[in-house]
Amino acid sequence: MVAAVTQDFVNGATWTLTGSDASHQSLLTEMQQNASSYERLDQAACINEYGVDYLSSRRHALVVVDGQLSDPLIGILDWTYSAPENSWICGTTLGPNMTLETISIDDFDCSIPVALSNDTWLMANQQVDYCLSLQVEDQCRLQFAVPIMVAVLCCNFVKLLAMIVTLWKCREPTFVTLGDALDDLLEKPDPYTVGMCIATKKEFEGGAWPASKPKRWSSRKHFHLEGVGIRRWILTNSV
Repeated sequence: MVAAVTQDFVNGATWTLTGSDASHQSLLTEMQQNASSYERLDQAACINEYGVDYLSSRRHALVVVDGQLSDPLIGILDWTYSAPENSWICGTTLGPNMTLETISIDDFDCSIPVALSNDTWLMANQQVDYCLSLQVEDQCRLQFAVPIMVAVLCCNFVKLLAMIVTLWKCREPTFVTLGDALDDLLEKPDPYTVGMCIATKKEFEGGAWPASKPKRWSSRKHFHLEGVGIRRWILTNSV
């Protein structure tokens, strides 16, 4: 939670919060009672610490504004990661039920350099003096299995060696794609299939070899499903 308050709130003055549930009331009470244990940050430090997309070592913040008001609590903001609400470092306005409304990043690019370049920092239209920040232990860590990492590195090393050897030893053209075969056959026509330009797959089945002689072309409609056999269709759909 981010709460815009006056110095009186930090000193323990009575405050009111309208349009909010008991959990917010309890959390604000806890923040006020523990304010002395919060770390004090000046404007620049507060912007640098909270102007990030992922916060790992800090939680609640009390943004203390200059001057005195009738109510020491000005407004609150629930900061979640589902929306870029860290744009509060570029300032907020006071919305309904004492909520702090952030600047829409669709209209304004709020980043740490932009926020630091502003002459004034306003929270609920009040000049910010400093922040009180709750520090927590950083829970982020990197976990990985060393045996799996070693196995992956070894496999990648073997793959790298295979690629180097292939480039070094294999200088002959290879058939990798259908285009490679077409290119090779256009350059060096196959002498065994001369005159068989309209031969079909069925004519080569069972070890047979069609005769190299002209054939009459019979035009008929073909369908994409004929690209594979009926057995493959049945097996694929069954699986």
